[in-house]
Amino acid sequence: MQPETFVSERWCAIDEFPVDERTDAWQMALSAGYSDWTVSKRVPADFTARIRQRDIGGIRLVECACSPCHGKRTAQEIKRDEEPYLGIQLTFGGQEHFNVGDGALSFGAGALFLWTSNQPCEFVVTQALHKATLMIPFAVLQERLPKNLNIRGAVIDSRAGLGAILFSHIQSLTDQFSNLHAVDSGCLKRVTLELVASTLAGELDKNESSLSERYLRAVQAYILDHLHEEDLSLNRIAQANRISVRYLHMIFKQSGKSASNWIQQQRLDRCRDALLDPAYADRNVSEIAYQWGFNDASHFSRLFKLHFGQSPNHFRKSHYAH
Repeated sequence: MQPETFVSERWCAIDEFPVDERTDAWQMALSAGYSDWTVSKRVPADFTARIRQRDIGGIRLVECACSPCHGKRTAQEIKRDEEPYLGIQLTFGGQEHFNVGDGALSFGAGALFLWTSNQPCEFVVTQALHKATLMIPFAVLQERLPKNLNIRGAVIDSRAGLGAILFSHIQSLTDQFSNLHAVDSGCLKRVTLELVASTLAGELDKNESSLSERYLRAVQAYILDHLHEEDLSLNRIAQANRISVRYLHMIFKQSGKSASNWIQQQRLDRCRDALLDPAYADRNVSEIAYQWGFNDASHFSRLFKLHFGQSPNHFRKSHYAH
């Protein structure tokens, strides 16, 4: 069996493998979808499981249905990872027990659960499970989060607010699994990342956030809403959030970047995503730069090359060459 067997938008049915191969097949399927896992107990002869995944601009959407089983990620599996991932799991039905780091969680239908691939994990499926998981590389998510946000295993409230909206978003992606097109992946990636980042910032540190951290998140949310506007200035941002420009500079210190540099990085990231997005293939580099608030195409090109190592045109051409 090859790992590619399990990297498919079509369902892979583990029970179609010979009985003596099912444990290995299930372990490889889990690893292809969720980073390396070890199936620590051999699955029984009547074990059934189906799994499929698809790429959304570098985010994996994995849908899985399986009967009771057990698996774990130890330091050995974590060491083999090329990059860490955040997993956001929606449980449609069944029951699962999860140990993440020092915490233990149990959840069933309707749960929205967060876990990270860089911590030791163990799961026990106790009732036939049906779930969908977004596997998001830390690298593409962290730039949208406050610098000191402590990402850890947790159950997110899916009954109200952003948690409910995120639940519906993952459910909709899963419902439309076979109808998602590559041309839409860039748009879906942006929407998903912004929604996930906003939900995490609001949920994980509700009781730990200082006043300045809450102001920072509010200001960053305002900036992202108006990022495309050329006249987005620090004075305007401060006035809209009823703070002084001096306080604006102060709260941004905790993000590790000045307010101006943070805005510039967000705009560059959006331009980079657009250059990779087939939906923007008919737009030239200048149009994309202007769309995200840059008013000088030459200055944008220099900044882009400084941050990403290639000019915008070469970056786009090298992507499509692959």
